[in-house]
Amino acid sequence: MTAHTWSRRILPACGLAAGWIALVALAAAAPAPPAGPALGVLGLATALDAGAGWEDVADDPARAAAAGISLATLAYAPESDFSDLNLVLGKSPDLKARYEAVKAAAREDLAWPIFYYAAGVAEVRKGGAGKLRVLVGPLYDLLVPDRKSVDAAAVGAFVGALAAAEKEAGGEAIAGWLLSDDPLATTHRHDPAQVVALAAALRAAEKQAGIGEHPCVVGLSLAAQPALLLPFLAGADALLIAPDAFLFSSDPPGKVENAVYESIPHAVRAARELADQAKKKALKVHLALQAFDRVEDEVTQPSHLEMHQQLRQALSPAIAGRGPYARSPKPVPPADALWFAYWRDARSRRSGKTLNRWDDPAGANWSEALAAERAGAPGAVHVVKDETWSGVNRLAGDVIVHKGATLTVEPGTLVLFSPVDHFLGGQDKTKCELVVEGKLVIRGNEQMNVLFGSDAPNPGFSTAPRKPQRSDWVGIRLAGGTVEGKHYKLEYAISDRIR
Repeated sequence: MTAHTWSRRILPACGLAAGWIALVALAAAAPAPPAGPALGVLGLATALDAGAGWEDVADDPARAAAAGISLATLAYAPESDFSDLNLVLGKSPDLKARYEAVKAAAREDLAWPIFYYAAGVAEVRKGGAGKLRVLVGPLYDLLVPDRKSVDAAAVGAFVGALAAAEKEAGGEAIAGWLLSDDPLATTHRHDPAQVVALAAALRAAEKQAGIGEHPCVVGLSLAAQPALLLPFLAGADALLIAPDAFLFSSDPPGKVENAVYESIPHAVRAARELADQAKKKALKVHLALQAFDRVEDEVTQPSHLEMHQQLRQALSPAIAGRGPYARSPKPVPPADALWFAYWRDARSRRSGKTLNRWDDPAGANWSEALAAERAGAPGAVHVVKDETWSGVNRLAGDVIVHKGATLTVEPGTLVLFSPVDHFLGGQDKTKCELVVEGKLVIRGNEQMNVLFGSDAPNPGFSTAPRKPQRSDWVGIRLAGGTVEGKHYKLEYAISDRIR
């Protein structure tokens, strides 16, 4: 199941479109990001979603655009999710008038989806100042209603209406069509022949509407056998990969420290190999990153440091081919686009429950993580604002504490370095190090020391678990920075002293 499927089925089924934008609270002030993968948010919440049984979920597209986000999906909420639609629409005379106009012009079974997506496209275009575009869909269940054949008339009507909405919004508001999301899921089992036929029908409808072609995207879980996946790519221009490894979930639930970061480049490499098999070398590869998983009734999610590392792994060329993925090791360039499935607090007026409190004051501070890693060069995690580590901290690659930033390490903290540098940076591209350009404060005491050591026993990293040994990591290196503190120890490093 892809991240988009998760957000669409679990939350929007209750009327909530994922509200990711709190993630970028600090990103608007960040420097312009370098060229790299396009960034997208799965399930941008609109004014309509805010009235669908949830409190305070509408997002600000301007904040997404300011953070470098250029793509968004709208997590479709059926009309049945709105217990009192007239009350919702009554809060916006313009929306109500638009809905009445669509109902009068469109086929009954298409009126609501046309209205929902058209209103969302207009809101995103206007709020995002033309910098944010919508990937519309998934469309299979809507336009292949009997799951046996594409409804060409419905496709034409839908595309024509969305094209008109795009033109009214000022143009360049649609990023593409999401044909099917996780089509092999047991809950719906989409027919690959009809997915391909849907792409062809969309192309014909675009031509009829007098608009240019938009990319057709298929969301696939790469856990299935290639023979099952390949037929879905025939009509696709891009493949959106699910975060199949569920990086930050494990057994028992809630234990998130053994993230398998190699799954990111491995998934991208597997998708490109799939494109080669399908003889579609131009196929774009999009990757859905992960900020959550639901294990039974518990949501597990990465810490601030773990989010930094996931982003760095996704933005950096990396090796896919070690350990459990061993074939022929070689660098894998980043995906063509990275999608995020995060949301803010949302309290249901129906159940009274609050879903997934994920950013400050929860301490994750992912807004800063995105801004720092998007602006930072490949090769290391970038600590650009004051940060505190406590408990167990597992490092997948180099970390740089930038000038002007202070990294504080609390008493009793374990800082454990992978025996392999996943980010391929620093003076030694094979081993991890902590580089201090700013300030490192180590708050160990006589009762609780701070230990910097090897994470070689961790099964979540690329090498087979083993006992730590000397030279597993480089050490702590000063690069114009300073260190304060005592009662700490460096174990299994090339140098057991800060130098």
